[in-house]
Amino acid sequence: MDVRTRWNSSFDMCSCYLEQQAPVYAALVEMKKVSDVATLSESDVQNIENIVEVLRPLKTVTTMMCSQKHPTVSLIHPLKEMLLGHLQISPSDNSLVSDIKKAISSDLKPRYSDANILEFLLQTSALDPRFKSLPYLDYDSRQKSEAPDETSPSENPVATIPTLEEGEPPLKLQKEVTRTSNGGALADLFGDIFVARAEPPKTSIDMMTAELVSYKEEDCLPLNSEDGCEVSDPLRWWKEREDKYPLLSKHAKRLLGIPATSVASEWVFSTAGDVVTAQRACLSGDQVDMLVFLKQNISIPNDLF
Repeated sequence: MDVRTRWNSSFDMCSCYLEQQAPVYAALVEMKKVSDVATLSESDVQNIENIVEVLRPLKTVTTMMCSQKHPTVSLIHPLKEMLLGHLQISPSDNSLVSDIKKAISSDLKPRYSDANILEFLLQTSALDPRFKSLPYLDYDSRQKSEAPDETSPSENPVATIPTLEEGEPPLKLQKEVTRTSNGGALADLFGDIFVARAEPPKTSIDMMTAELVSYKEEDCLPLNSEDGCEVSDPLRWWKEREDKYPLLSKHAKRLLGIPATSVASEWVFSTAGDVVTAQRACLSGDQVDMLVFLKQNISIPNDLF
């Protein structure tokens, strides 16, 4: 069962052994062939249990990242930091567990360490309403990720937001009308067009900054969805608030629309390979497209079976 090119095969193999150990042993005792089988010692079984505990979070992370719904790029950095924290060596770890943690940590730490990639991942995590507080970072790193860099606007994602269109009036008039209690004639005549004060319009930077301040005051999105889904959807969160955050939502949806892995698209190719076989070589292209679409999107309730 342990395959080098298959994720989690080591974890699945060890978990399956622990799960099936008792019935297999009972069957061997019944068959009176225990002496003919090389069994694991108690210390070996304890080591397997420890290995399973170390690898369990990796199983959870990879399964989540391979899901076809909500595997946004904003998950990469929080999950990496969570795994590195889990792989910290504790005094209670034996030599085998310590060696496994060191091996996995040494392979994981250099990943996504490029400055540009790391900055991008932090931006996407900050725009994800589930991780916008960045609790896994130290204070200095959190402040650097949350605050826009005003000294270099060309590198700031805020600068990518389009500015005011040409032909817009240079001043946005704010109407402040004070009507008398008896409904004065001047107020009635000029109330709709009277301007008490003219103020210059806010720039896109100012509007984006105001949206960022309001966004930081929002409660974090729960990790589990309220509608019963296993994972909450940050893109739906931004869709529902695009009127409140017109500039920030565009930037967030552009970044959070990037998938974290290519697994989902590879599964589509695998599905197409299962549909088009030697026995079904007469299927037309349109039929293949329809069958693949149904396979990837149809949802059959469990109560039908």
